[in-house]
Amino acid sequence: KRAAALREVIEETGVQDLTIRSKIGKTYHTYRLMDKTRVLKRSYWYSMIAPDQELHPQAEEGIEKAVWVEWDSLGKDLQPVFPNITDILQKFFRRAG
Repeated sequence: KRAAALREVIEETGVQDLTIRSKIGKTYHTYRLMDKTRVLKRSYWYSMIAPDQELHPQAEEGIEKAVWVEWDSLGKDLQPVFPNITDILQKFFRRAG
């Protein structure tokens, strides 16, 4: 799970020298395949660190923008956010205290 999370973040943002600090939690969401079949996907979320660097969104996955966000504004300037992502951010902040 950790290796997959690292791989996904690297592929989707182009970030280098990424390190996992801790597990935050998991979320579920659904999507449809080309044949209209609905799929339930489970995602695992981790706190990660990396040096400041330019990010490169993975256009092939429909990712239009990847940006660094200042710690103080994290969670404030990210609206609208899916409710399950808000839950993950809240868990992260409770642990980061």
